[in-house]
Amino acid sequence: MKIVISGYYGFNNSGDDALLLSMIDDLKTVVDKGNITVLSKKPQETERVYGVRAVSRYNIFLLLKNIFNCDLLISGGGTLIQDATSTKSLLYYLMIIRIAQMFGKKVMLYASGIGPLHLQKNVDKTKKILNKVGLITLRDEKSKEVLEKIGVDKPVIRVTADPAFSLAANSSGRETLDNYGVPKDRPILGISVREWKNNPENFVDIIAEFCDYAAKKYGFYSVFIPMQKRLDYELAVKIKNKMQSESAVMRAEYPVGTLLSIMQEVDICVGMRLHTLIYSANCIIPMMGIVYDPKIIGFMESMGENHLVKVEDVSPDSLHAMLDDVCRNYDTIRARLSVKVRKLKAGAKENIEYVKKYMTEEPFDGEQ
Repeated sequence: MKIVISGYYGFNNSGDDALLLSMIDDLKTVVDKGNITVLSKKPQETERVYGVRAVSRYNIFLLLKNIFNCDLLISGGGTLIQDATSTKSLLYYLMIIRIAQMFGKKVMLYASGIGPLHLQKNVDKTKKILNKVGLITLRDEKSKEVLEKIGVDKPVIRVTADPAFSLAANSSGRETLDNYGVPKDRPILGISVREWKNNPENFVDIIAEFCDYAAKKYGFYSVFIPMQKRLDYELAVKIKNKMQSESAVMRAEYPVGTLLSIMQEVDICVGMRLHTLIYSANCIIPMMGIVYDPKIIGFMESMGENHLVKVEDVSPDSLHAMLDDVCRNYDTIRARLSVKVRKLKAGAKENIEYVKKYMTEEPFDGEQ
């Protein structure tokens, strides 16, 4: 069996790297890694890091050749089916799915997020193409609601969990923090923020003031964790330079195992990026979400957490209030997270079980 994976790969985004790593780890229980091909922006790097075949996502000849020769196209993970980034991005991923369908290949959306879809023409095209997909697994209930709303009801649709919940930390976290001079005797506030079109003009000042508040009231040492360096690093440096308290900004891009290990050393996480929050939850670390995309709301709701604020509404007062509440209820939050994460780790493993059933044509749950 040959599998082609289509997603946002080769862009040095830690969240998507985590998805690919976990997917490959699961898929290699079904097929030899040499029979997995990833469509990547940097195919040589993807081959080196993951030990699979990779081809350029922009080379139409190689796209057609590899999809024609595969048995299964996997689209995902991540939130590929959305037009918040751009219609162009959505049409690219739908095109890949449509090519596979035209070649008569099996197609699966793997632990995907869905939406938002703002333009009616994009809704119509998505509905038409996804209703011809064989299997869709989703990482949250919000995504299922989006599919139901736009009329995608033909495929088998199951809510599982983000594949990143199946990943484990390595042991390099404390050593990495030592390299940045992060003290051992202070609680750590992990911060992951990104540039975004809806960030308030004074976003840098707001986050800087909040970090200083956390340091003064609770003794937190802030550590900025860029998840996609080209979009996150400079913003983190600007915030650090505005702060009165000490902090550290991670300069290098680290593998997923190291980021998880770093997160194990964090006491509270404040995240805009989804996979920062997923890493935090995976390590049973209480979190606060800054919402730039509906997927953040979907994830936080799935975790039973309400410490979140829309990026347009973020203010010192909103962040102070959330931090105070998390600190007051710290042990209760951790206990609640522990229960949720056990279920999500099991859900993450369900994705590969659905792949097996799909390829062997076994009945899905609820089917005769």
